[in-house]
Amino acid sequence: MSEREWVDDIRKVIKYRILDPQKEQSLRSQIRQLTFIQDTVSQSVLEQYEGSPYPRWIKTGIREKGRAIGAVLRGTPLFLNLGDYVSPENPEILIAGCGTGQHALTTASKFSNARVLAVDLSLSSLSYALRKTEELRLSSIEYAQGDILELGSLGRRFDLVECIGVLHHHSDPLAGWRVLVDLLRPGGLMKIGLYSEIARRAIIDGRSLIDEKGYTTSSQDIRQCRQDIITMAEAGNRTMAEICNGGDFFSLSNCRDLLFHVKEHRFTLPQITAALQKLDLKFLGFELRDQRVLKMFKISHPSTSAPTSLSLWHEFELENPDTFRGIYQFWCRKM
Repeated sequence: MSEREWVDDIRKVIKYRILDPQKEQSLRSQIRQLTFIQDTVSQSVLEQYEGSPYPRWIKTGIREKGRAIGAVLRGTPLFLNLGDYVSPENPEILIAGCGTGQHALTTASKFSNARVLAVDLSLSSLSYALRKTEELRLSSIEYAQGDILELGSLGRRFDLVECIGVLHHHSDPLAGWRVLVDLLRPGGLMKIGLYSEIARRAIIDGRSLIDEKGYTTSSQDIRQCRQDIITMAEAGNRTMAEICNGGDFFSLSNCRDLLFHVKEHRFTLPQITAALQKLDLKFLGFELRDQRVLKMFKISHPSTSAPTSLSLWHEFELENPDTFRGIYQFWCRKM
């Protein structure tokens, strides 16, 4: 390695470990507080993410040019049937639980002329998001601190609400979901992400091990637990090996989110079906990272309406339990 390369690497470390955290600290005072955070579970989740903002990321991976909402959802790879949906010219979008901003930045760049309100419990996560957004010189996102459960007093309505990987950390996920539906304009669209009970079977076993061993959420205990899981995996425990294969396992903050989260609910597709009926939402389809899954599903269910049948997807998931490994992501519309 040349001296110049060595110096550049040192500069990167100084930026990542010293300058970036200093910048984030200075940005905290610029973030507006929308609501108080009174729910005890929300307070515990806040405490977790203040210490371990999630996810820590470097690059957004943004590549696409913004298009109308309808054009994005009707096009490849989603091909959703939106019926009579008409895209708003200047959509107002709520990202409920934006974390460190990667989700908000991706959405803001995906949809043209969008104005995005990105809300999260954690100021540490929000300041990380604001720093990255300023670096990218994007001005269409407003970050604010607040609890989804308290957003009913916001006094605004949105054309699109996205909430990925958040509701399942609430004391009552359906209550939070209902608040978000009330914030959505009639005919508006919603993207939701929830943990799959079936796909997270290895994580369930991992959390049981944590309870059995009495590990705390301290950094020392997380590292010890991780080492114990690796040892069990090397001894032939397939479930522990499956946990080790996850990308989040080897980062301290990500492992805390993966295995040690203070509150976790998981869902089956029949439970999601019941929730959609209660909330008067129409299921439009899944957003799948691996399009091979959709091809497999269509082979076994060739009807054009099959991809919007949650009962058929439930049968498919029972036969293919890794289908929604980690999370269900799906689109729905307010009726």
